[in-house]
Amino acid sequence: MDNGKDKKKKSSKHKAAKAAKSGGKKAKSKAKILCPGSDEHKAQRWEDYEGDWDYEHWENVYNANMGKASKSHEAVKAYRDEIGWGETEVTVEVKKGVKRRLDIADEDSKKAIEHKTGYICLSDAMQSELDRDAQLVEQGWDITWHFEGTASGPLQDALEEAGIKITFKDD
Repeated sequence: MDNGKDKKKKSSKHKAAKAAKSGGKKAKSKAKILCPGSDEHKAQRWEDYEGDWDYEHWENVYNANMGKASKSHEAVKAYRDEIGWGETEVTVEVKKGVKRRLDIADEDSKKAIEHKTGYICLSDAMQSELDRDAQLVEQGWDITWHFEGTASGPLQDALEEAGIKITFKDD
């Protein structure tokens, strides 16, 4: 399968053609759902990629991200087995048009855990997750962020202010 390895960079002609096909909007694949890490997934993600990295740089980042995601999923499943309740990767609607994927959740009892590994700070991505979890707390959910690592002071303060519980692996 030709996945573009021979292309050193996405050409501006390639990017312009993609933009023209999508009416100037970012075009994403709407094909079948692919298994992350598979050759097909990798090829599709390279095709969807619109940045300026050459294939080798992009592939190194892709492989690292796939490894991190796999380790994260394994850690979530291990923690779910340890606590003995809930399902993994449960998506709930926070409000119309806004969804939240919870690492571990029991929708019937409105309990959920967000599982984090490593050092986590209050980035824009974390703020987005926190905001949606705060809305779920307002709707009666019991949300805990569990850390296998550390969390920055500002993140811990924001979680506490939102009514989100915090636990650490060695608690």
